[in-house]
Amino acid sequence: MIRLLVTAKVARELGLDRDQKEAFRDAWREAERALAFLPRDTPAAEKAQAVQPALDGFLAVLDDDQRRRAAPLIAQARARWGAEDPAPEPEAGPAEGEDPRGEEGADIGGPSAAEMDLEAEAMAFAEGASVSILGRLESAGIAVPDPDDLDDAELPARLRDLIARLADHRVYLTRTDHLTDRGLFEFLVDDGLRTEQPEARFGEESEFWITCLHTDSHEGLYLYLAFYASEADRLNARRRGMALPDRREPIVDRDRHLPRPPGAEAPPA
Repeated sequence: MIRLLVTAKVARELGLDRDQKEAFRDAWREAERALAFLPRDTPAAEKAQAVQPALDGFLAVLDDDQRRRAAPLIAQARARWGAEDPAPEPEAGPAEGEDPRGEEGADIGGPSAAEMDLEAEAMAFAEGASVSILGRLESAGIAVPDPDDLDDAELPARLRDLIARLADHRVYLTRTDHLTDRGLFEFLVDDGLRTEQPEARFGEESEFWITCLHTDSHEGLYLYLAFYASEADRLNARRRGMALPDRREPIVDRDRHLPRPPGAEAPPA
């Protein structure tokens, strides 16, 4: 569910403007980083505490009505993270003869009908036809060459062309500075462009970001800590007993020169 929140469909559901959508993406990345530093067996209550600052940052930019409508979506996101709040202590049951639904006859103890409808709609959205970015490019008549067929002299220009074509389709790259030109081309062809996504996600107003570093793997997290992590993230990792790599300089100064959506001031962290 969490990935659906960055689509134009759900953004329109909440009435998010561009700044609010950016705030949500920032919150999602911050929560992911916080969880990446936690052991797998961390209790849900501690995970909830770890992601709460990120969620608070997003909720702070919403108005009261948006916060109300975002509540079930945030709850589903927390469930996906395994960061649900501890269950409250059960209340005493109704007295004999008392309506168990309360004074107004409202159902309690489960998701509302609106929440169930939203979940069903989201599942239908996610389970629809899927397509990869590579497939979308090929459908548009754009051939992506095999990097093995390109020599070192011609590959940089072909990479710049590919990045420009991706931007034309509102696909943007981030965290590429640890990769050579050939390494980035190989990553895109072998991995980044092949990820299947719900076709409905590629709407007219949607943006798609390819993060060229997978922090859900040990190697990816190591590279993140070496090349991209803030000092706060590195300190957090050290406190959790992680082996901290030395800070490394970018192999290529690329990220800050890459195409960005109109109005975007900086790439995602």
